[in-house]
Amino acid sequence: MAYRGNNQQRDNNRGGGGNFNRGGRGRGRGEQHGNSSPRNYNESPRNNYNDGPRNFNDGGQRNFNGSSPRNNFQDGGNRGGYRGGYDRGRGGGGDAGYRGRGGPRLPAKPHVLTGEGAIFPVHVEPGRKAYRYDVSMDFKAQKFDGGTITTSLTKEKRDTRMRDLCYRVLSIVMRDTDDFGVKSIQIAYDNQNTLYSSQPFTPVSYIVTKDQLSTNLQSFLKGNGEITVEITPNQEMEYVDISDLTQYSSGDIVLDEDQTVRQVLEIILSQGALNSEEYQVVGNGQLYRLQEKPIGRGLCTRYGTQKGIRIVEVDDPVNAPAKKICAGLIVDFKCSPFYSVGRSLYEKVEDFVNADHRNPSVWEDATKYFSGVRVCPAYDRHRVLTVKSFDNKCLDQITITLDDGEVISLPDFFRTKKRCRLEHPHTQAVNMHGDKGQFPMELLIILPNQRVSLEKVTPYLRDQVHRLNAVPPQERYENILNEVHNMNFNSVVAKAFGIHVSLEPFEKASELKFERPPKPTIIAGGGVSIYPNEDGRFDLGRNRYFLPCTILRWAIIYSNECDPQLVKEFHDTFKNFAQSRGITFKENANQMLFDSRNASFNDWLNKFKMFKENEATFVILIDSKSNQHSHNTLKLMESVTKILTQHVTLEVAKKVVEQRQTQTLGNILHKINVKNGGINYKVQFNTAERLDINKGEVLVFGYDVAHPTGVSPEERKENLDKGHVSETRDPSVVGITANVLSDPSAFIGDFFFQPTCQERVDKNELRIYIKQFLTRLKKNRTKMPGIIVVLRDGVSEGQFKMTYLEELPAIRQGFVDFDPNYKPKFVFVICTKRHHKRFFEGSKGEFANPQAGSFVENKFTRPDCIEFYMQCHKAIKGTAKFVQVSVVLNEPDVSKKELFNFLHSLSYGHQIVCSPVSLPTPIYQADELAARGFEVYHSVKQHMPHAIKWDNGEIKYYELSTLLNYSDSELGNRRFNA
Repeated sequence: MAYRGNNQQRDNNRGGGGNFNRGGRGRGRGEQHGNSSPRNYNESPRNNYNDGPRNFNDGGQRNFNGSSPRNNFQDGGNRGGYRGGYDRGRGGGGDAGYRGRGGPRLPAKPHVLTGEGAIFPVHVEPGRKAYRYDVSMDFKAQKFDGGTITTSLTKEKRDTRMRDLCYRVLSIVMRDTDDFGVKSIQIAYDNQNTLYSSQPFTPVSYIVTKDQLSTNLQSFLKGNGEITVEITPNQEMEYVDISDLTQYSSGDIVLDEDQTVRQVLEIILSQGALNSEEYQVVGNGQLYRLQEKPIGRGLCTRYGTQKGIRIVEVDDPVNAPAKKICAGLIVDFKCSPFYSVGRSLYEKVEDFVNADHRNPSVWEDATKYFSGVRVCPAYDRHRVLTVKSFDNKCLDQITITLDDGEVISLPDFFRTKKRCRLEHPHTQAVNMHGDKGQFPMELLIILPNQRVSLEKVTPYLRDQVHRLNAVPPQERYENILNEVHNMNFNSVVAKAFGIHVSLEPFEKASELKFERPPKPTIIAGGGVSIYPNEDGRFDLGRNRYFLPCTILRWAIIYSNECDPQLVKEFHDTFKNFAQSRGITFKENANQMLFDSRNASFNDWLNKFKMFKENEATFVILIDSKSNQHSHNTLKLMESVTKILTQHVTLEVAKKVVEQRQTQTLGNILHKINVKNGGINYKVQFNTAERLDINKGEVLVFGYDVAHPTGVSPEERKENLDKGHVSETRDPSVVGITANVLSDPSAFIGDFFFQPTCQERVDKNELRIYIKQFLTRLKKNRTKMPGIIVVLRDGVSEGQFKMTYLEELPAIRQGFVDFDPNYKPKFVFVICTKRHHKRFFEGSKGEFANPQAGSFVENKFTRPDCIEFYMQCHKAIKGTAKFVQVSVVLNEPDVSKKELFNFLHSLSYGHQIVCSPVSLPTPIYQADELAARGFEVYHSVKQHMPHAIKWDNGEIKYYELSTLLNYSDSELGNRRFNA
């Protein structure tokens, strides 16, 4: 193993339940993967690609860590609307320079096509009940003085080993009490404190001795003693009628949904998979196969499912015109990274370090990777510790003082006190969270079932996991069906509760139809009409921009790696191409050398102060993509000095000059025109006349929240123990956009900071920014819109109530603050990809991704509000994920079809790509703005930490927002992050 030096500096990142049989038969952990179909999940990684999730963790919250791999930001062809970074291009605009004018519209494909969705009907016999019981298990260990120490085994958030122990204890109780004295009873148990039974039984009080457990389970309990088990009826809810769905039939939106029926159905349906001894519950109810597949450096992958119960409205198969409310089981296939188990932490760290021993920052990478992992000492397996870091000192350099005052080395302590002779005393000690001491790696064992955040792993390993998840639609469809059949949803447990799951998708009950509204017309300069093809792509050809910008005073700074002649030729090529699009330049750029790789922060600041004094409005930086730090610093300069910037890598500049790549240059130009106040093209709302934003009668707001990442539960606890209100000291960021410029088709926005990991947007800040947008709107236009559409991104169904009762009133109050007499009508729409529903186009087992512009409205939707699913963009790689659209307020009574066409057209308005993006443009831009906020915040932490003001351990968020955002500057009317 390579050893870490003391002076190395880390480089910035580049880049429950069980089978309760009378005999108490143990649940094995066999290695059989259990795939019942010819497709083998254990084969080598499939050669496919990432399906473009908005966040690296595929369905989680949208998180940003402040630094990301730097690529050729402006390179790439017409790849649709995939996000490529903060200010770094988005896969190309599909504009190859001088390639035609779009041509006539091709004949449209049929507007309705069939397919299937991965959701399965759940039938429950009327009146069937699940009886709820509370389970308490306490281990009472004997003390030397005759007393006892009581430890609860069923308290919340125990690790999976304790959940296995609870399962085994309950199986012993069932065996010894003859199934609680009730014949043919079946139970579903969460392996903690809640149990549901198919029949009622009398309370149980029982004692299980430690010697009744296996040797492995005994090691989880310290000392001699016994386990007291108490099972009693729940006092608040004796039973749950799992067939009762009446709360969903009122016709009004259910903001106060009682999710008990859904939760109980999920627990019961999980029991069959757990009883099969092939799956384990990990985290919040997700089921993973037990078998691990190593992929290197102490990391493995495990196949599992994301599943859930949803109450939906479907066609009634008996009464065709009518609708029926029923439960549906949603299932999606996934592959997740885990810390591999089976060897000591020393061996895991050795594998990690030796795999990249030439990297001078390998130990810093190892600290990031293993920080937060839970371990137990091999000599004391009941104890759970959490790794914090690797110490700068080796074990034999560390001494401790015993109670009697004797000072001994750490290896001697473990030899004499723990009877463990160390084989590797010259390796680093491990520091634990909570100041619990220092430990040898070789005596620590990684606990099972711990997932790994992809932000902790190397880009290579991250790409492997992405490839395993980004399977083509046909393969994903087959994987889902294989899992559904293998998980035994129709187990004896489910049957005992009167539950039956149809093991074919809903297509067998009634056909799934895709609606395809006509694609919108695109208008370029001179009023030229351009028609997107069936994939949604369009080409601006040689046309001028719809509204070309004017650039006054500008500059190009370039690094030492750049040939000045190359920079001059880039300037001339860029300017000529821009002028062909209609852009006006008042003067040539001031070209000057600037050592961006070695410049200090003060050098950067002085350079931009000079630009400010000379009234420059726009600066281009050209340097090598190998310079990993210049981009973030450039954007910090923009944020502080309010001078627009564009980063062009040297490699891209060479392609433009030497290879005459006009498509690459076109991508850069799209961004620059929009940043400087231009509009590249305008989208027509042909089929959404009442919601046509071009008429100026509809005001659209889009907003979203992004949270910091990489904070372990232990770090959160330590921050809270220190008196900090937040789990981490880094803020969350809100991005917000609106169409308040003189041209109502153009969206601008800004970001602001708020307390960390708070999904609810700060009401006071939201109110302030709404008023600011309205004030800007009044300055830019003479007429105020009569309809307000609010698009909220990224919240789950459980948060609908929060947005409706807290955020929407704050938005309304912003209108009152602006003008109490201005009373437009509101539409409040939640758009999210935080769901697990998958839709496939095709039939008879042959499936592909639905075409761009596909909508699902006739199935899988909530019965209590307008809801549908849309996929406006073309999925290039992997399986498409639809956006779930839920309307929680509809004062102007717009129809579902109007919303279809409105959101469909909005998805075409990104301006930088010549194709629709995966979300409506206002919230797509809001996400990008939140990302920009994180980017500049982390740069401030690095270069200007004194500028972050604090008050009692909390950041002064308003002051931070005022420092870094753009609302109060001359750039407030610009889309600065294009």
